[in-house]
Amino acid sequence: MNFCIYCGTKISANDKFCPQCGKPIFGHPVNTSQKIETDKEAEPPLESVPIHDEQSVWSEKFASEDASIQDCKSESNSSTERKSGISVLAIVMCSIAAVMLIVFVVLMVTRTSERNSAISQTQTTKTSNGKTKTTTEIAIDLAKKWDEIHNSKKAEDFASIYASQVKYYQQTYTPEMIVKSKRDLFAKTPNFLQVISKFEVTNNSDGSVKVHFDKLVQTSAKEARKTYPSYLVVKKIKGSWLIVEESDDVTDANLAKKKEKQIKAQLAKMEKIGNHYGSELYYKVEWDEGTPDDGSPDWFPQPAQYSLYAYYPNEIKLEKLITEPSYESKVKCTKHQSLHSKDTGFITIESIGYGFHSVSKDRIIVSGCPDYRNIYSYLFDIPTKKAVLLRSFDGFKEVRNEKGKKVIVMLAREYYPDGGFYYVENLYDMDGYYIGEGKKLEE
Repeated sequence: MNFCIYCGTKISANDKFCPQCGKPIFGHPVNTSQKIETDKEAEPPLESVPIHDEQSVWSEKFASEDASIQDCKSESNSSTERKSGISVLAIVMCSIAAVMLIVFVVLMVTRTSERNSAISQTQTTKTSNGKTKTTTEIAIDLAKKWDEIHNSKKAEDFASIYASQVKYYQQTYTPEMIVKSKRDLFAKTPNFLQVISKFEVTNNSDGSVKVHFDKLVQTSAKEARKTYPSYLVVKKIKGSWLIVEESDDVTDANLAKKKEKQIKAQLAKMEKIGNHYGSELYYKVEWDEGTPDDGSPDWFPQPAQYSLYAYYPNEIKLEKLITEPSYESKVKCTKHQSLHSKDTGFITIESIGYGFHSVSKDRIIVSGCPDYRNIYSYLFDIPTKKAVLLRSFDGFKEVRNEKGKKVIVMLAREYYPDGGFYYVENLYDMDGYYIGEGKKLEE
């Protein structure tokens, strides 16, 4: 008979577990020959715990942990969502801050640029006492000094504040001439007084500075005070700021009207031949009254000379461009080549009375027929007064585009061997260089 080593219960040889305590039998039962103490109180049987219950406990534990994990994930997702929302808000705020920063930088750069521009226009310079002043301050100070000398009536002091040549009320004066003019003014009006105010300063591109102001003038106690919008132009010459121009708006307007009237009288004796980029071109014809009358009904005095003038209405300026014949006015140009050739020889513009054509803002073609057979055409540059002969003797046709470039198209007559003739286009660039032939044109 075998017994359980744990609780002492009888077990059979085939039992693998104790029927009482459920403990496994490991092949070590108690032998029947062994004496068993029965007087001792037997230990209470251990609670039977099936193996599958242990798995269930672990399953429950895992389930609990899974639930905890799910809770954690849920919390984590919630936290992530909160963090994501915060991140998006942070990105938006950062973007707004970046835009504001960019706008601020642009404004600062713009203001700096404007300030630098203002500084460049209002340059500083050191005065004789070592102080630094802007050109605006210098111009106004010089105007005030000019005003003080007027009121002190010390005409000789004007010589120190004017340049060697001054545009004085639209005429060219020297300081000595200005001193005399002011002295005559004070002698004529001994009670002369003036006050200047409301300064406006403008920086000119040539480095000069124009200071405009109101000039209140009283010539005598009996006469009322009059205000004249006036101005001075000052410029730094050999280290000193001096007046280079003096006038007032009323005088300028009156002189302009007078000048325009004189020019209109001259234009009335000329023939207008066309408009050219804001200017008007006129022929002035001098007639040879000494041409002998041959008795024919068609006789009339022959023109002795043509002159070409440009009138600029906006500037009220009349400018002589060309006068023929050559002995009176030679035009410096390149001989039969181009306006930009290095050849500085002279070429004679024999005649310009045949026609005029505008080819660009600065250049025109003038033509003449001095030999009563060929048409001589010249490309004339208005600013430099240089010209070049275009060696095509049948006149101007047009200006057109050839392969993306403007070309001047002139005509040249060619003859057939058996009689008759045709025209060929001769192409020149805008400087007068011959390029080559163009189209063949039948008579």
